[in-house]
Amino acid sequence: MSDRKTLFADVLLPVPIHQVFTYRIPFELNNSIKFGVRVIVPFGKNKLQTGIITRIHEEIPSSYQAKYIEHQLDERAIITENQLHFWQWISSYYMAPLGDVMNAALPSNFKLASETILVIHPEFSAEIDSLDEKEQIIVDALSAKDSLDLKELSVILGIKTIQPLIKKMIERRIVISKEEINQRYTPKTLTCISFSEDFSNEQNLAQLLEEMEQNARMQKQFDTLLILIKEAMDCGSILTPIPKKILLEKGISASALLTLEKRGVLISERYQIDRIKNKIDTSNVFKELTQAQALALEEIKSAFETKNVALLHGVTGSGKTEIYFKLIADLLQNQSPQKAQILILLPEIALTSQIIKRFQEQFNFPPALWHSQITAKNKLEIFHGLNSGSLQILIGARSALLLPFKNLRLIIVDEEHDSSFKQEDLFNFSARDMAIIYGKIAQCPVVLASATPSIESFYNYKIHKYKHFHLESKFFAKENKIDIVDLKNYKDFKKNPISPALKMMGNRFERAAHLFDYPSERKKSHIFSQEQYYFSLAEIDGMMLSNQSISLNENFDLQRKLSPAEEQAFFDLHYYLPDDLLVKVDKASMKYGLEARVPLLDHTIIEFSLNLDEKLKVKDGVSKYLLKEVLYDYVPRDLMNRPKWGFSIPLNDWLKTDLRELVEQYTSKEVIEAAGFVDYKKVQQLKAQYFGGKDYLYNRVWAIVLLHNWWKESTTSNF
Repeated sequence: MSDRKTLFADVLLPVPIHQVFTYRIPFELNNSIKFGVRVIVPFGKNKLQTGIITRIHEEIPSSYQAKYIEHQLDERAIITENQLHFWQWISSYYMAPLGDVMNAALPSNFKLASETILVIHPEFSAEIDSLDEKEQIIVDALSAKDSLDLKELSVILGIKTIQPLIKKMIERRIVISKEEINQRYTPKTLTCISFSEDFSNEQNLAQLLEEMEQNARMQKQFDTLLILIKEAMDCGSILTPIPKKILLEKGISASALLTLEKRGVLISERYQIDRIKNKIDTSNVFKELTQAQALALEEIKSAFETKNVALLHGVTGSGKTEIYFKLIADLLQNQSPQKAQILILLPEIALTSQIIKRFQEQFNFPPALWHSQITAKNKLEIFHGLNSGSLQILIGARSALLLPFKNLRLIIVDEEHDSSFKQEDLFNFSARDMAIIYGKIAQCPVVLASATPSIESFYNYKIHKYKHFHLESKFFAKENKIDIVDLKNYKDFKKNPISPALKMMGNRFERAAHLFDYPSERKKSHIFSQEQYYFSLAEIDGMMLSNQSISLNENFDLQRKLSPAEEQAFFDLHYYLPDDLLVKVDKASMKYGLEARVPLLDHTIIEFSLNLDEKLKVKDGVSKYLLKEVLYDYVPRDLMNRPKWGFSIPLNDWLKTDLRELVEQYTSKEVIEAAGFVDYKKVQQLKAQYFGGKDYLYNRVWAIVLLHNWWKESTTSNF
């Protein structure tokens, strides 16, 4: 029987608020609910949320009446005490809501979605004829399927905005809504057989076996119990649950098990198990360490007795990886009583096949990986494996720090200087700094490794906060090959010095040489000659209907009237630059873990250039005149004046293939005339010219498509 004591639980919810919420625990959950399990709780008006238990207590809230927990989702905790402590530190230090930290840490499968479900109101008895057409459709649909969510009803009705109609039907008591939780993850479970409480007593069990032995009709049941007792005792205790699968493989009949369950002798229960397991092998012989490496390894081990953090500073190729691989092997060989867990943090870009291959060669198994490209299912398995302790080694990007390690004994931050360890999504943090804090919380050492340590880490070593170990020589020293190139013997050196020099320096450099070649065919597509691609002002006036006018409604407070060229530049500065160019730079650089800088966008340079006289910007037909004259002192004229070689998406090809449907949809007579912006006949002339072979018109066609796509979205959206 459950304890009738009134208990309360503090629940962490995935909402951007710096606090937990207190709920009352139903009596029937008093004995099962515990720290770290997920529960479903009411939150707000008619809403349900999934949260995590952070504390169980008997303190009655003084400012509000605690609501009851609706349901318990987990049998065991999905987070650890250290993990919660770490989340709380992150929330406090980085001023991030604790709910946001929880959201960032949990795999997506753990986050349950609350959907509005509609059913016919139990008291609805009105005649179907009293309903309008849409209401009749909804009632018919609900009668056929019992319940539907809003998305399904929206599809059935063929309208986007359905909420006002549903609200009206709820008020008229035609339908009723309820919040239903859809749990998207089902943990792997295993059916296990064990003795019931009454027969786990040796005396009762012995008496039962004696009775069965004397009864020939119970021979199968008798044999079943003997096998179960043997398997349980081999595992250490008669109380040990044994997987049903194993018992069936031993020849036990399913009917005998079922009979014993019905008699109350055995019980069958499902236990959650981990899908991911590591099989650690530390028997491989390590490459013989150099004297410097061996000394660094021993000093690191010794340093951890007094310092939590060690900075391993070694030149590229000095064998830093060999040192911490040996450190890992020594730790795994001496683990007791719990299995040790190790986290290796790498910048996202560094999670390459090379480190995986080296790890597998040394430890005879592929490491578990955690980064942005890992599937949600695999992340979930890793999460459970770490939480149970079955997963011992994880190589991951910065977010791996937020995971539930059961017995974390070592953190290695490789390339600790790398700027991609800094996170700017959801909330800002530095994974390197957080690793050090997590090490203190988990009471495990942290190794920072780099060929070029960050200023912060080097300073901490200087003030004796970190221990420092410097490897000055390469692990496998090779003679550097130096190629001497006599450029004077190259006939076109004066005309183009860079490209031939690179080509003469070997294959590695030859691949980059083409960047400095200026083939004549490139000049044919000079990027400055783009007026052909877009509508001129005269063409816009001719295409627009007479009753239309276009205005951007911008209200810039300017000291003087701008020329047309300056107006364009000003527009580009406010829109094209931040919304297009810089977005592309950010995406391209972040994809590969690069830190991009745009020095000419310093605000002092921008302000200075904007106030320059236009004559200094374009002179005698030369654009960017002043900038070029300054740079000519530092950069060869040939390099400065080379044609631009732009890159863009193959829009022309797409408009004739994958996007052809969009072109036809948004240039149809129905859409063009309904919008009332442009002359339909002239749009058809433009399309005929484009699809007739004048490919340069693709941007004009795309502009028409975008205009009418914007119009349609604007007129059908619910503002």
